[in-house]
Amino acid sequence: TGVQTCALPICAAVGHGAGLTGNRVQKERPVDDTVTVVRVDKTDGSPLAAVVSFQTHPISVGGVSYEWDAEYIAPLRDTVAAGAPGTEVIFLQGCAGDLAPFDWYFGNWNSSRHSYAERDRLGRAIGEVALELLPTVDTSPDGDVRFASIDLELARRNPGYDLAELKARREELQKLPEPQWPEVWPTEVHTMTSAQQFPLQYQIGALTMYIDMLERQSEPIPAQVQVIAAGDIAIVTNPFELFNHAGVRIKEGSPFGTTIAAAYANDYAGYLPESTDLDLVAGVPLDEILDQDAYRWAYGITSSNVERGEVDRFVDESVGLLQQVKSAG
Repeated sequence: TGVQTCALPICAAVGHGAGLTGNRVQKERPVDDTVTVVRVDKTDGSPLAAVVSFQTHPISVGGVSYEWDAEYIAPLRDTVAAGAPGTEVIFLQGCAGDLAPFDWYFGNWNSSRHSYAERDRLGRAIGEVALELLPTVDTSPDGDVRFASIDLELARRNPGYDLAELKARREELQKLPEPQWPEVWPTEVHTMTSAQQFPLQYQIGALTMYIDMLERQSEPIPAQVQVIAAGDIAIVTNPFELFNHAGVRIKEGSPFGTTIAAAYANDYAGYLPESTDLDLVAGVPLDEILDQDAYRWAYGITSSNVERGEVDRFVDESVGLLQQVKSAG
């Protein structure tokens, strides 16, 4: 734990991006659609930075182009920067392991198509919420910057399948001819249904992951948690695609007035669903799990390499670190 003796003119506000994100695993689940903005000013009161956080998978473009792009974060940043000149805009991805844009849930053949237009629509909408929030907060020197980190080791999941059977099934599937991959995605190819359209590679990928889990069963999964706080605002990080409700539990357990739970931080450790989510696939025969029509909806659960119950320890440790940093202020 450390304390830096500088006081930042800083404040935060929280709004909502209604309809911009939804649960892609079970569409009926409520989601955290909050847009959190942390505003930081220079000592003379002029704008320095706006930290914006939102929770949804950055998959709006998909494979419609073979060029790299900055996804919806680019139009989000451009929107805020245009409306708040001189402000450096920083984006932090929230906990969106089971979230996707709009109504893009697994198996929805009627989802709006991947495109740069959808990317811009999503990013601008989030940016507009952030812009509405920025003027509503008054920054003032609000305490020292504090920070702490812990390194955890989480138990690796045992998928419950036989190693020899997994290897035999993978070898069998690898002998099949590959489908004709399009150079770029036509309009009918979509992340929400691609596993049903091209099941072979998803099946081989699942088998490869399960083989790896069993071959490295004794190796723990390293996971670092960091907390950076200023005044009554905290950022707590995780290296996972943490499922949304687990992120909400961390924020609800935080002693800070405003907390951003930032994912994909300092490493990438895969999906981390809730323990009750893992119960949904416990004991399901391998053939059913590999059937993309039957179990594609559970992607992120079936593809997690963390043992049941470890997410609860991870949430508790994250909240504990937040409490530790708060008490050091």
